[in-house]
Amino acid sequence: MRIVHTSDLHIDSALTSNLSEPKASERRHELLYNFERLINRAREVGASIIVIAGDLFDTQRISKRAKDTVLAAIERARDIAFLYLPGNHEAYALLGECLPTNIHVFGKDWTYFETEEVLFAGRSECAAGMFNGYAPSETKLNVVVLHGEEAQSSDKDGKIGIKEIEGKGINYLALGHYHKYSKKIIDGCSVVYSGTPEGRGFDETGDKGFSLIEYKDGALRDGFVSFAKRKMHDIKADVSQAQSTYDVEIAAEDALDGIDPRDMVRLTLVGKCGSVITKNLDGLARKFGDTFYYFELRDESRTSVASEKYMYDKSLKGEFIRLVSEDDSLSEEEKEKIINTGLYALEGDVGEELLI
Repeated sequence: MRIVHTSDLHIDSALTSNLSEPKASERRHELLYNFERLINRAREVGASIIVIAGDLFDTQRISKRAKDTVLAAIERARDIAFLYLPGNHEAYALLGECLPTNIHVFGKDWTYFETEEVLFAGRSECAAGMFNGYAPSETKLNVVVLHGEEAQSSDKDGKIGIKEIEGKGINYLALGHYHKYSKKIIDGCSVVYSGTPEGRGFDETGDKGFSLIEYKDGALRDGFVSFAKRKMHDIKADVSQAQSTYDVEIAAEDALDGIDPRDMVRLTLVGKCGSVITKNLDGLARKFGDTFYYFELRDESRTSVASEKYMYDKSLKGEFIRLVSEDDSLSEEEKEKIINTGLYALEGDVGEELLI
């Protein structure tokens, strides 16, 4: 028997914090139909059960298109049993819906679903001492499904006391809430956050997928399976050695080398350059914007100007640097920016872009 453990799909998420509305709409469509892709992937790996450990949807107010698409996909996949635990985001958004016969919903208190080999148990609301009321099978594999934050002890605010599973006969604890895959072993039990199968923002970088459980001849094996159609990358390019616009471009290219063009990328320029230089931010944005599905450019770099070189000059540059340096109303960062801009202008170039 093989089981897919997933969570935190957050279907129907707005996605407008990073993306423009047209791109967000396109990405929402992708995430919605990723659910069907997940079902197909489950078939490919031989899974007959999909466990959804919370936050299938992003809010309680689900669009009709999203709800109908998900329920229709489940209805068509009659060869797969769906065990669904409502999470803290969607709560009971499907309450009152006419659900397909192959989806089983965990209730607020311990709810059990049983196959020939496995006893599944889950509850959508955490509570203090909740594992005291849990009843495992003595003859089958025991899988428990919960959604919440790992903690020292369980409580009604969504805390799961991980250590409380000791001695409870649980073989696999299928968790949702954290969007990054993780696994630990406690008292012989695999404690697994499956993570989200597809990243949405740049706080969800790296490979995303699901956990695949295999139970054969009385032995349990589980592991991570990569699934995401697009990965999120939050990349930093160090431009400390840059002496020209071209050097900045090369640093960006090196930082982005090997990233799949289908992915979503945020590139941040960092470091402190050794001289005042120009840079073509618009050009970088256009170049890499055409390379990746989504590209965002940020500039957090600064320029190290050898102002001491002119500090004591009997020149306009020297007088300007002394005036700015002695202004106590300015922060060091502001002084640096003003000095860079002034020296840049005094060199006769009034371009708008500075590496600051």
